[in-house]
Amino acid sequence: MARMRLVAEDIAVGTPLRYDVFDAQGRMLLCAGYVIESAGQIERLIEHGLFSDASAVRQARGTGSEPADAVDVGVRAARPALETMSAIDLVVEARRRLGSALAVPADASAALVAVRDAAIAVEDACRYDSDAALATILVLRDDPYPIRHAVDVALLGAILSKELGHAESVRRAIVCAALTMNVAMTELQITLYAQAAPLDDAQRRALVAHPVESARWLESGGLTDRLWLDIVAQHHEAADGSGYPARLHAADIRPEAQVVSLADRYCGMVSERAYRAGASPTAALREIYLRHGAAIDPKLIGLLVKEMGIYPPGTAVELANGELGVVVRRTLNPGQPIVRALRTAEGRPLPGWPKRVTADPIHAVRGVHEGRTRELGADARSLWPATVQGP
Repeated sequence: MARMRLVAEDIAVGTPLRYDVFDAQGRMLLCAGYVIESAGQIERLIEHGLFSDASAVRQARGTGSEPADAVDVGVRAARPALETMSAIDLVVEARRRLGSALAVPADASAALVAVRDAAIAVEDACRYDSDAALATILVLRDDPYPIRHAVDVALLGAILSKELGHAESVRRAIVCAALTMNVAMTELQITLYAQAAPLDDAQRRALVAHPVESARWLESGGLTDRLWLDIVAQHHEAADGSGYPARLHAADIRPEAQVVSLADRYCGMVSERAYRAGASPTAALREIYLRHGAAIDPKLIGLLVKEMGIYPPGTAVELANGELGVVVRRTLNPGQPIVRALRTAEGRPLPGWPKRVTADPIHAVRGVHEGRTRELGADARSLWPATVQGP
């Protein structure tokens, strides 16, 4: 969907909006019908950057030609022509490339090429549709756990890094570090995925050693990026000194390593194991907020909660009218996401999966539904379809 940047004249105080409005990352800010209350609110929104469907804006303006300010949000200016881009497909591609990198772990130098390609796919997915990218953490569960977990952490790390205002080079180091943080324990991860029993002594030693061993493996492939290497080596360190392997304290830990550590904790909590279901996103965020403030900078935890919202994209929810659906878009209100309703209160499929604006009391979120998206009768590519992107 081509989107156009709005100007102040497109919005009027006291007049319902005629179209949904998004930010530069494709996140819905305001839905059609919302009434702006003051000129100051319009000014702040325009400064923030507002976008909407180009055809809807042209129709509202009464113009039929393609205006100069029609853009496709979040696309690199270097792209020469329109193309259909899917954040879901980009995440799948990132997993494929990372899988190929880890298939022959003895060849670290060749693996680093595939890792960098996977990092670009991760960043593009977040740029094109950050809601869809986040949703894959919850709804794409088919790949081997070590692969999907690393990509999940990279996606969340990329989004947090952008909100922190990091330079592109720093964001790339965070993404690459997330993708490679566990390269020294891939086989152990596969074992532990199915192991309900406590770790034995050998497993515990390997677990404690894997951050440093992963960094050494990367160096053996010729990696000299100090930030990337430090993030990998420190991603299990904790601000209060309770982490491993070096028991560093806050002053000695890279802030970027804390970003990866936080993303790692969240993604690990919401992911299932062979012997248990994953925690709901709401429960995971609550657990991190209440119990991990000594290990992770509380401001960073606050940013995570703000970015994810109470009901992150991909969360299966029950609405006040009994419908079951899936969160597809975040809004400025963390408790009022946009939902696609998939089933009626009686369990019948809903044709067309109608959009529900949960700010409406009838469609307010009653709570998290324990089912998964596919169990409700929809797949990721249908809920987050590809969009047309252009220069």
